[in-house]
Amino acid sequence: MVFSKPLVFDLDGTICFKGQPVTPAITNTLYQLYQNGYDIIIASARPIRDIYPVLPPWMHELQMVGGNGAFIKQGAQITVTGFSCTTELTTLLDTYQLTYLADSHWDYAYTGDCTHPIFHNIDADKLASRHHSWHTLPDLAKLVIFNAPAEVVAKLSTLPIEVTAHANEALLDISPQYCTKWTGLQQLGLQPKQFIAFGNDSNDVTMFKQANIAICIGTNSVAQKYASVHLAPQGIVYYLQQLL
Repeated sequence: MVFSKPLVFDLDGTICFKGQPVTPAITNTLYQLYQNGYDIIIASARPIRDIYPVLPPWMHELQMVGGNGAFIKQGAQITVTGFSCTTELTTLLDTYQLTYLADSHWDYAYTGDCTHPIFHNIDADKLASRHHSWHTLPDLAKLVIFNAPAEVVAKLSTLPIEVTAHANEALLDISPQYCTKWTGLQQLGLQPKQFIAFGNDSNDVTMFKQANIAICIGTNSVAQKYASVHLAPQGIVYYLQQLL
């Protein structure tokens, strides 16, 4: 049995495309790697609830970082880091009548357009309860704001939060301060230069910077800047097979 560096995978745009489950070609190769002793970890912007539907059952047992570091799954236990500035964030939501996706430790509130691609990725297995406002959520661990005006962006920049802008989808992905994929991986015990990271966009930069090998899937210019290997989506299975 071969033991090597942990393999860390982002989901959307890396091994999961257009919200569809990871293909058998990829999951079968990952299972072979797992059987050969590789430690496989998922690190996604999705909360843990929304990671499960795109993975086969055996992968539900893997260690996971969700919500760009706000959710950590080890075994059956999920730990959540909440915002320290919930009042300021929710005041902005109400004052500017923003549309958003707000995640608590498990449930969520969505006020955005139901035709938006992100909506189809939310709670596909109906594991949680949908709320119609953040007001009825028990807590707040992650936030996506749609079409935020410049004034809101400026106010967000003064708060203790992590913000990733996705211009192509006109949204801001917001996590608690110091919650990144890399901080989440550290909570799982990973050390710098002791893992291989697969990602595709700016959410993955923090783990790319710390990886022994950083593999960028696709052509995102921000992610490519920090990657040592560039692959087209159709090249990932071949690359993984070379690790067997």
